[in-house]
Amino acid sequence: MTPLVSVVIPSYKHGHLIGRALQSVIDQSYSNWEAIVVDNHSPDQTEQVVQGFNDPRIKLLKIHNNGVIATSRNVGIQAARGDWIAFLDSDDWWDSNKLGKCLEFANDDFDVIYHKLKCYTVNSLNEIKIDGEVGCRDLAVKPYYSLLNNGPGLTTSAIIARRSSIISVNCFDDDMNIVGGEDIDLWLRLAKIECKFKLVDSFLGFFLIGGVVHMTAPDKSLRTIDFLQRKYCGSEFSSIPIWMHKSRLASYIKLQQYSLVMKYLTRMLRELHFYKTLLVFKRLIRSVVFDKFLNIKTIN
Repeated sequence: MTPLVSVVIPSYKHGHLIGRALQSVIDQSYSNWEAIVVDNHSPDQTEQVVQGFNDPRIKLLKIHNNGVIATSRNVGIQAARGDWIAFLDSDDWWDSNKLGKCLEFANDDFDVIYHKLKCYTVNSLNEIKIDGEVGCRDLAVKPYYSLLNNGPGLTTSAIIARRSSIISVNCFDDDMNIVGGEDIDLWLRLAKIECKFKLVDSFLGFFLIGGVVHMTAPDKSLRTIDFLQRKYCGSEFSSIPIWMHKSRLASYIKLQQYSLVMKYLTRMLRELHFYKTLLVFKRLIRSVVFDKFLNIKTIN
């Protein structure tokens, strides 16, 4: 069986990058795909680059998403004809075997299939350096528990998912308060309806470190954490997962709001179990200090 895969590519001001993303789709060993580029009216050469491929499988849609990438992805999902949706950000690209390897598991009752990604950076000479990997976890067992308690375990450009499953949970949430965290919210909702997740233990794509799409400013991160806490954790401070505590403290530090750091730490010491507080400190120190010296990039 060769199901149609709809590749959804949101883009804004990436005319200099989207050609590589699209070429990686064209180069796939698996050929039954369509690519839907959803462009946020980029004031650059994006349209010319996309149309220059002259491939009937590639479609270009233009919308005004008002800074909400979830809106662009949802437009692509609604326009898709495939049974499977593959997400690809316009500054990332895939290995030529990505779709073929993922679809080996399409008939095994899995709903979300994902893989590992290598990280890359671009220097001032426009030279690409492959450096590190995106943090990735196996979510085969208790995916909802794992995502809620341990944070993001997969990255959007690494995922193919059943369109019917995505539609059943109303696609990405386009609330402004979750911009930058709309992906984990969708994975949580898919896990909550008992979708099955499959990790393909291979590096099948490349993820830009420092890209506009992937960067979440600390103020946006705080809004995202507030949103997820209200939606999934309730009002009890002790029910907030360790990774959310860590992300909040890291955001305060980045914003240089040290009085809030001290206030939050005081509350943790007063209301959390001591061991849980230690785990928060461990993650915080690792994210703020040690990751600078490791060749592992953890995307939260």
